[in-house]
Amino acid sequence: MTAEPHCKRHGCRAGLKGTAWSLAVLGALVCANAHAQSAFSPYASVEYEHNSNLFALPDDISLVPGADPHRADTDLKYLAGLEGAYAFGLQQITFDAQWRHFDYDHFNNLDHNEYLLDGKFLWKLASALDGKIDYRQEHLMEPFAQRISLVLALETDTKLEGTANWNIGSSWRLEGGVGEHRLDAPQAGLPTYGLREQFESGGLKYVAISNLSFGVTDLYTEGKFHGADVPDYTQNTVQLDVSEKLSGGRSTFSGSVGYTDRHTQGPGGSTTATVGSLSYARQLTGKTHVNLSFNRSINSYITTASSEIDTGVTAGAQWAATSKLSVAVQYQYLHADFAAQPALDPINAGRKDHAQQGDLSIDYQALSWLKLHLYGELQRRASNIPLFTYDTNIVGLQVTARIGAAPAEQP
Repeated sequence: MTAEPHCKRHGCRAGLKGTAWSLAVLGALVCANAHAQSAFSPYASVEYEHNSNLFALPDDISLVPGADPHRADTDLKYLAGLEGAYAFGLQQITFDAQWRHFDYDHFNNLDHNEYLLDGKFLWKLASALDGKIDYRQEHLMEPFAQRISLVLALETDTKLEGTANWNIGSSWRLEGGVGEHRLDAPQAGLPTYGLREQFESGGLKYVAISNLSFGVTDLYTEGKFHGADVPDYTQNTVQLDVSEKLSGGRSTFSGSVGYTDRHTQGPGGSTTATVGSLSYARQLTGKTHVNLSFNRSINSYITTASSEIDTGVTAGAQWAATSKLSVAVQYQYLHADFAAQPALDPINAGRKDHAQQGDLSIDYQALSWLKLHLYGELQRRASNIPLFTYDTNIVGLQVTARIGAAPAEQP
């Protein structure tokens, strides 16, 4: 896997990364002098939720020392946010800022605050060049389904990405991107633990006809863990992509197939897999929409500082009963193979999960500014390691008030 010296490869990638960032920033600077339009929409919500197994515990709770037989809990979530968009010419800036507070009924030691900051700059230079600069940071509770724990832990997930694309004539498109992802996720005994990933991508797309395109994409990632003595990794994915609109635009199809090679320094070795995705959506009638998707990929599992191979299927349908009332159903299946040797928490070695989730939601636009969202979830996970087998039922109601319409991104 080492066809060239690391220093040479690193220098080449650093040059490409600098070029991509330069194009993105150049687009931002050149395009900032046209007529501007702005829109802002403040919103707030109160949400009630009941979870029958809050800590995702197995049926035999003796496997988790100190577990409370009272597994269920209800919580109230209070949310306040502001969305905005600022457009000038072909360019647009969008943002979303949220503050959230969770108040638990029984396990009040889990009460906490969260926040979200999300901003995008979408830029265009005539019809030849376009791209975006995207920043997102979210501070939230680490899901109990991803860790065996009974205490509150908060993680901070930050991502910065820049893209620059060049339309060559009417048929070819050259795409490039660079970015960084940082996840600070403290674990028991590791208060500063986390992962930092730097990634870069490149692709070439060909538009055969107006509704059909295909191309090739390469994504390279370097991952470094901090706060624990665990090995770093590199991961490279090469894939072929295709997308098409069918039946007069009522159906869309996209797919990809490729190969991922993840190399972990030290005893972790390599994890390789054929990866890909398929997605199909169809507007059956003016009120009914269905979708079906498949995905297979290698992902980082932060809890063990290793990787997992995820294979999943999702199917869903949406029905707009009236202009105010809509209903959605969805089913998800996920097979997770933790084949890589875990650097942390060795109990995960050889673990294989089969997870299923069913969702039903009803949305009612009671007034132009008031929306009700009623939902239910059934979650089931079976594992060859009994500690990770669990099931839970969730029901909730969210009431949202909003001033003005949520700003939309320009196409």
